[in-house]
Amino acid sequence: SLHPGSLKARQAIPPVAFISIVASLVVAIWFPITLVIPGFYAASIVTATLIVGCIGNRRSILWLAVIFPTIHMSWAWGFLFGRRARS
Repeated sequence: SLHPGSLKARQAIPPVAFISIVASLVVAIWFPITLVIPGFYAASIVTATLIVGCIGNRRSILWLAVIFPTIHMSWAWGFLFGRRARS
């Protein structure tokens, strides 16, 4: 059973980002300004990658740029579609 208060705001961010990015890419055909949303996400990934990569192992920077969006979009996909597949 689900607990109404169990979802934290930080857990909702990847699904919201996923929906926002997909919607903005679709709507960008008519309103190119919406490309700001995936652009902001990409800039956030680059920033986080550089921060984490500079603190830790600098060789990991390229991998982190792949790993961060993979984790976020996988979490979002599972959150949005995973429960229905099991029901």
